[in-house]
Amino acid sequence: MRQELLDYIYSKDRFQKKKLTTLLKNKRIEQDLDQFLLKYSHFMEKEKISFKELGNSYLQMVNDMLTSRLDFNRNGVYSRKNQADAINEVYNRPEVMTRYMLGLALSQFLWIQHYSLFSFYKSMLTHLELSKKKTFLEVGSGHGLFLLELLNIISDEVIVDVVDISETSLSISKKIVTELKPEKVTYLNFINSDINKFRKNFLYDFITIGEVIEHVEEPKKILISIS
Repeated sequence: MRQELLDYIYSKDRFQKKKLTTLLKNKRIEQDLDQFLLKYSHFMEKEKISFKELGNSYLQMVNDMLTSRLDFNRNGVYSRKNQADAINEVYNRPEVMTRYMLGLALSQFLWIQHYSLFSFYKSMLTHLELSKKKTFLEVGSGHGLFLLELLNIISDEVIVDVVDISETSLSISKKIVTELKPEKVTYLNFINSDINKFRKNFLYDFITIGEVIEHVEEPKKILISIS
């Protein structure tokens, strides 16, 4: 499964081969990638998503980020200058958002920065005694992998509010949880909202926010609103 996916990526982008071959010499990363592909394959099979589509989504994300970086270096601004552009061009377009979420999920194991962040998150969950906490907020559900890790830790009869500006992102997360953690679905509330407009009914015991701050125009405003 892993080698088939990697061979496809290498056939499409020879520059990825050197980078990923070096990265996957780390056996821990290699094993975690295998576990991810095994888990995610159940969701992909149900949604009729092939591993070629997963590879293409990853390569498209890599190309988009490289293009954005070049635009910024040339012009001093990104091509999408504000959140309204991002909402119209990405978050509100299911086909674009699905492709981006698939690529981002795979990057958690193919980019050392994303892998390190994911590993840090998992390690923190084991040290925070979350089994004693009852209310949780996740801002930005993304590809669902962080949410799955949280559900592995928390006890029964809790409240987990998942807020995302993208309906597609929420849909992906809900489908993944339904497929892999069906016994925990009843604890989750998936809320399609701009976090700045979201009104909480109580103070949460635990809040997680990832891959969000760098995408918004006023990050401090978000941090204040959820604190």
